[in-house]
Amino acid sequence: RYLWLVYLCLTLACAFSYWLAGMNAFDAIAHSFSTVSTGGFSPYDASMGHFNSHTILGVADVFMALGAISFALHHKNFTVRSLKGYWQDEETRYFILAILTISVILTAMAVVNHTHPSFWVSVSQAVFHVISFMTSTGFGADDLSAWPAATAGFLIIASYLGGCAGSTAGGNKFIRNILTFRAIKHHMLQAIHPSAVIHVRYQHKVVRTPVLAAVTSFMLLVAICTMVLTVLLMMTGLDFFSAFSAVAACINVLGPGFGEVSSNFIPVTDTGTWLLTFAMILGRLEYFTVLTLLLPKFWRD
Repeated sequence: RYLWLVYLCLTLACAFSYWLAGMNAFDAIAHSFSTVSTGGFSPYDASMGHFNSHTILGVADVFMALGAISFALHHKNFTVRSLKGYWQDEETRYFILAILTISVILTAMAVVNHTHPSFWVSVSQAVFHVISFMTSTGFGADDLSAWPAATAGFLIIASYLGGCAGSTAGGNKFIRNILTFRAIKHHMLQAIHPSAVIHVRYQHKVVRTPVLAAVTSFMLLVAICTMVLTVLLMMTGLDFFSAFSAVAACINVLGPGFGEVSSNFIPVTDTGTWLLTFAMILGRLEYFTVLTLLLPKFWRD
């Protein structure tokens, strides 16, 4: 009940903010639904680019990010009337830092390549698209094909990073990213100091080995599924980059792709469409749930 209340409050605040930023009532309500849910649907083909307003992009930035942060954390911070809890939460802190880091990189590339008429336009577009991809919302506001080629790589990485656990966002979720990197660091330190007793910690608590094993298994499964689906999609006729981009867009429940699928997925064959449909289900239900259904043991038991 409390999570529904948080969702309702965020949606109402988002709609009101869009209306103040210049949208009419219908557009404000419609886009608030797809912003807080990180769904990304828009009544317009040009998505957020239709409005040609950096104020609206700023509002979208805030509420896409809020939609990708744990709703339980929103409720907790609202209850104690404090914003410090967001920074004190490791997952949210690294989520924010990742947005800032990738945004700085994309802004720098855009400025160096004179992609936009001014520095602040580059900042606005970079931050908006990084948040849109990282939260799996998938809103667009610019022609990304005019950006430096490396932009696509950074945005695809952002889509795999995902949002926070307990949110509406897709992707791997930041808690898994954090634990995976710490597990790798743990094994490297253990190799240097074989006799040392080293623990992986999260939120100042020791993470048990079965939890680390489950997380690393999940991340390995993500890599395997991405690789297999990309190869299968290439067999239907797509080039590597377009196939990889399409799989990343679907398996992370994102939407926008690059290469041949930058505008839409019409170039994908019927077989490819079925593969990407499976990828969307696989990513939304987080792999194990779907793959378990395919095991004969599940049906026998």
